[in-house]
Amino acid sequence: MEMNFKNKDQEKYFNKFKSEKIDENTLNKAEHKANKLKKSSSSFLLLIEMVKSHLSGKFKIPTKELAIIIGAIVYVVSPIDAVVDLIPFVGYVDDATVIGIALKALFETIEKYKKYKESNSNA
Repeated sequence: MEMNFKNKDQEKYFNKFKSEKIDENTLNKAEHKANKLKKSSSSFLLLIEMVKSHLSGKFKIPTKELAIIIGAIVYVVSPIDAVVDLIPFVGYVDDATVIGIALKALFETIEKYKKYKESNSNA
């Protein structure tokens, strides 16, 4: 599962954040910030939903994949990242890039989650 970052700063901050513990407060901040991510919003919300399902014990995510999701969420929520979010438009481009990289690395896990979600919505 390879992560292909656009620059070393993204990789540095992502690696710092992926070992973070995630809590309900961080997930709430992430949901709030999702609205600012435009096209990446629904994908980001899916990652948040996956973590919530994992934390509730409904859907098990392997440790490595969970670290990638947490790293992406904390990267987006953190005010300290490769490009400061206060810079209009440009500040969110790096967040969207990290989300895209995570989605690519997590393709199989995301597909499993979507199947899980679909099978449980019909029950």
